[in-house]
Amino acid sequence: MGVSVSMAQTAQARPLLDLVPRPQSCAADFQGLVQQMLPALPSFANRIYTRSGLERRYMVIASTPDFEALPLQRQARRPKPETISDPQQVFFTTLTRQYRNQKIEDLQEYHWLFLVRSDTGWRFSMLYSITGQYPQENPPPPPRNSSDGAVATAIQDWLRDCRFVR
Repeated sequence: MGVSVSMAQTAQARPLLDLVPRPQSCAADFQGLVQQMLPALPSFANRIYTRSGLERRYMVIASTPDFEALPLQRQARRPKPETISDPQQVFFTTLTRQYRNQKIEDLQEYHWLFLVRSDTGWRFSMLYSITGQYPQENPPPPPRNSSDGAVATAIQDWLRDCRFVR
């Protein structure tokens, strides 16, 4: 008598190859969350770069986070919903490699990220970035709001996936 194995049983027996490091669950605390996110950030950013066709650009690495917050000037406080926390901030750098005109260009990017905690998990608030040559030869330009850029989108995608895992 032969043994019949369905396709579903065969698929369940084989482990799936997961090339993207994803947390089993999101850390509840801000520092733990950021420390989970930064090692995965290059793979998320590289998918954004590839989808958007950004001239053969690849994030190589994200640095260790710096959690020393800068004081924030606040306007008159508006009542806030109970489900949203004050913004938490972190500084980190990334090294990005760009291939242009048959030359390799390394870019050092400095990021100032703000996240807020809601009743459904951590949410992206805003991102400011400075991009300069690596190694830095000239003074860097002033920070720009990069909340609509590829790194911000990668962070939002990672946070979404992290909330989905819960």
